Amino acid sequence: MRTMVMVFGCMALLASLNGIPADAASKARNISKEGRPLKARELYRMYGDKSWIWEKGVGYFARSKRRFTSVISVKKQEYAVGNWYIPGNGKVCFRAFWYAGKTRTRAVTCFSHRLVDGRIYQKREPKGEWYVFRNNPGRMMDEYRKFRRGDYVAHRLEKASR
Repeated sequence: MRTMVMVFGCMALLASLNGIPADAASKARNISKEGRPLKARELYRMYGDKSWIWEKGVGYFARSKRRFTSVISVKKQEYAVGNWYIPGNGKVCFRAFWYAGKTRTRAVTCFSHRLVDGRIYQKREPKGEWYVFRNNPGRMMDEYRKFRRGDYVAHRLEKASR
């Protein structure tokens, strides 16, 4: 039972990553066909050695060994450890073991990225909706504004994994 609760908790977190509403511009277009997939080097620069601050946690994409770590709750010992990778065609994925106390579940999460008219669109695979990830020039509401250079996970991970 606890395993199922943990699995659904992790899935709820991952679903919240896709909870960003699509804007009218992305709904009116077929981003998958119009957009150019971001190149691996572009994605590497965007994600490498940065922390993505989520509503309920933070994930860190280390360049060293492409390690991915995340902490959702120190108190509940909810965290993840794994790797991130760029499989091509504008995708970034992270494969990790998600822990809740002594329970662990493996999950893979992927996001696609397309460039259209200077804007970067993103969607969670396989069934997410496209939304503006980063405008050009950037805007305060851009999801990419939630990225911070550096590791915002390590100090929490040490406490959460005890």
